[in-house]
Amino acid sequence: MSYPDVREIALDVFRQNFVTLAGDAFKVAQQRAERITEEFLEALRRAHPQHLSIAADPAFQRSLFKAQEEYACSGDEEIAKVLVGLLVDRAKESARSLRQLALAEALVTVPKITSRHISTLSLIFLLRHLKVSGFTSFEAAIFELREKIQSVLEALEDSASDEEDLRYLQYAGCIQMGRSTMLSVAFWDEVPCLISQGVTRDCILDEWMPAFVPHPHHPDRFAVPITDIADLPSHLNRVGIDGAHQEAIASLATSNTLSENDLFDFLSEGSKTSRRLFNLFDGELMSAASLTAVGLAIGHVKLAMIDASLPGLEEWLRS
Repeated sequence: MSYPDVREIALDVFRQNFVTLAGDAFKVAQQRAERITEEFLEALRRAHPQHLSIAADPAFQRSLFKAQEEYACSGDEEIAKVLVGLLVDRAKESARSLRQLALAEALVTVPKITSRHISTLSLIFLLRHLKVSGFTSFEAAIFELREKIQSVLEALEDSASDEEDLRYLQYAGCIQMGRSTMLSVAFWDEVPCLISQGVTRDCILDEWMPAFVPHPHHPDRFAVPITDIADLPSHLNRVGIDGAHQEAIASLATSNTLSENDLFDFLSEGSKTSRRLFNLFDGELMSAASLTAVGLAIGHVKLAMIDASLPGLEEWLRS
């Protein structure tokens, strides 16, 4: 199917389904619908041209029309960017799956929330589901972790934290409330090795030493130079240490982690915005909030707009 054919199908979806409005309103709505359609198709052609034929799929046309209809009526540019990102993600999902369902529901949900709510979902995503990879060294990972978080947080400065906002996000099906989780605990779940302050030499058996390097911030201590504890088996294999020692070394690699205040100080160094948002995240309600599949899809798409290196949604929603 050629690009002009796909474009015509996508525009026909709007023309044949949108209600007629009076006066100039219909003309404005049609121009907006054409604009968001063009932006979506161009984004899809750049990122995943093999999926352009999805425009002929009935289920996808329904999702596309929801996005067209919303932007045609609201004209909200920030919401439009998120809708385009969700459409591109949805276009990759031809099989019925949790991701496809979550993305379809996200396209219906986004028009019901504000850009501040979307930033809030991205904030929760960042601080609860952070993944760090692709760094050239352990030391680089520690510093780039801070730089990445600070740059992203600057873009999420408008995050909402009022009880009314969080309760509304819960009502909208984007978050669910559970037990409060401190930021340091959330980070321990995702990047425990990076927030460890290392261990002293007397804690390490001689045969384990090849797995350790001097800690970048504490010369008298040692750390295992990995960003994800899941990488430990391959690391031990590289340095010639038997896997039977994995559990004990993992325990050392993830011990002596930064306290809540020390973690705040390190990650927010030189950034008032980061400090404010960390404090916001540790609030009673925010620290108890976790993302549903729909909230995950929405939070991810805005983060991907800020950080192009962010892995695809399939990294978190695997089915």
